[in-house]
Amino acid sequence: MKLKITKDYVWNQTEGFMRVVNMFFLNGIPFTWDELTEIEEADTSLQVKANDHKRVYTSEDLFLSSGYLIMEQCHPCFFDVDLENPELLAELDD
Repeated sequence: MKLKITKDYVWNQTEGFMRVVNMFFLNGIPFTWDELTEIEEADTSLQVKANDHKRVYTSEDLFLSSGYLIMEQCHPCFFDVDLENPELLAELDD
């Protein structure tokens, strides 16, 4: 069974600081995120997209979900995983 990576703009709260990040998900489970570029931070439409998500992700959420994926040996940053769209994983190397 191939796993699918998706990404979306979501709110992230770290140490009381709220910001929008580009979160990567594996079959709906968050596993990593990228900070926004300066141009993206100035784009208020990304905040609107992040508002579409019902939850705010914290560092603890990412720690727990990544830990789960590592235990199951299916974290795409650490294990060779059969992916439906590996090109999205390549974006993390940039």
